[in-house]
Amino acid sequence: MAGATSPSSPCIFCQIARNSTSTTLLHSDDKVVAFQDIKPAAFRHPHVATPLI
Repeated sequence: MAGATSPSSPCIFCQIARNSTSTTLLHSDDKVVAFQDIKPAAFRHPHVATPLI
């Protein structure tokens, strides 16, 4: 699969969902994780992802 990562180097979204980065989580529960974009396109531009942990 193109863009797949090995278990030893998970994707940045996996790292954020596991809270293993310095990213501030806006919301986190068992269904979604929301965090602020590094370079937001708008004043409020969070990313929302499902945690795969």
